[in-house]
Amino acid sequence: MYFFACRYVLDNERNVVSRLIWLALVLAGIALALFQIQERITYYSENPTSTNVEVADVRQLRFPQVTICSENRYKKSNADQYGMTCTMVIGSFLPAR
Repeated sequence: MYFFACRYVLDNERNVVSRLIWLALVLAGIALALFQIQERITYYSENPTSTNVEVADVRQLRFPQVTICSENRYKKSNADQYGMTCTMVIGSFLPAR
């Protein structure tokens, strides 16, 4: 916006009143922007944040029960049909003994 308006301020073919109005608008815009920047910086610096961290040593933790759903295409019924059993590693099938 500033560079767009400078074209009208610096244009010698325009009358003086028009150039002064554009100059006033440009200066008012710059002043407003500087005021808002200064106000935000002041607001930010006056509102410090503090964080309190407390470390607790817990010997036993209770974990929630979790169900893991495998997204592979293997089914236990199909694995049983071909003589394979599922191990504890998800998605790994070993031949039945």
